[in-house]
Amino acid sequence: MRCPACGSGTSSASSRCPRCDAPLGGGDPWTRPDDADAGNPLSGDTPTATTPFPPGPPPSDPDPPQARATWSPLPTPPSETTFVSPAPWDEPQVQEQPPRERRRRALPYVLLVAACAVLAAVAAVVLRSGGDDADTAAPPGGGSPYASDPAAPGAEPDATSSRNRNKAIAEAGAIDKLLEQMADTRADLGDAVTDGCPKSALQRILAQRQDQLRQADALAVDALDQGEELKDALVRALRASVESNQRYVDAAPGCPSESAVADVNDRASEAKAEFIRYWRPIAEREGMDPRSADTI
Repeated sequence: MRCPACGSGTSSASSRCPRCDAPLGGGDPWTRPDDADAGNPLSGDTPTATTPFPPGPPPSDPDPPQARATWSPLPTPPSETTFVSPAPWDEPQVQEQPPRERRRRALPYVLLVAACAVLAAVAAVVLRSGGDDADTAAPPGGGSPYASDPAAPGAEPDATSSRNRNKAIAEAGAIDKLLEQMADTRADLGDAVTDGCPKSALQRILAQRQDQLRQADALAVDALDQGEELKDALVRALRASVESNQRYVDAAPGCPSESAVADVNDRASEAKAEFIRYWRPIAEREGMDPRSADTI
């Protein structure tokens, strides 16, 4: 059993605690049984004297006294470890891939650029291969401005085309130079008529027309398409002009009547108009002045 006073364990056969000498029967531990028989002072009884018990040897305690239990705090439970994800800056940088939607949106532009590059390459090849053919292409209203070269049937096409072109340019240049002279002579004739048709001026104009006719007869036109027709029209126009100028000289001093020169002037105008139809595509092709019938 356990002592009610000190809490130490003791044998149930003992009447008192061997440690603190407290009774184990349940009464006041600090009152002896003899004290119960003492008179109550309030009741008027006279207490009787008691003889105290001599102290005897302490009884042997079959169970050794136990040390008073001392309170010890409960052990601290192990702290919980909270795992925290690493900070974003502690992780290695990963290059973000473009969103799929952005790649899909950029795909049509990539295909468009590639298609344009392919078309540009094809156009360059076509232009490079067709450049020589374009140089000899027929002008509007007629065939090719340059005639084929019958003297070189076995020549390479590129060499033949280049040779014909160079020859045609030279022939066209000679015609353009002659037309410039004819335009100047026509302007001189207009000034002479304004001055009253002096004979000396008309004779000078007549000499210029005769020289121009000789140049026209000597023109080479075999490299030009319809060159012979062009030359024939130019020669006829100059012959009519020479005849008209001669009538002016015959009438000088003074100008002839319009009826006196009407027929030759009409023939000259018709021949000039025919010549211009042949000359215009060649002049435009070579960057020369196409002119008009009333300026030559």
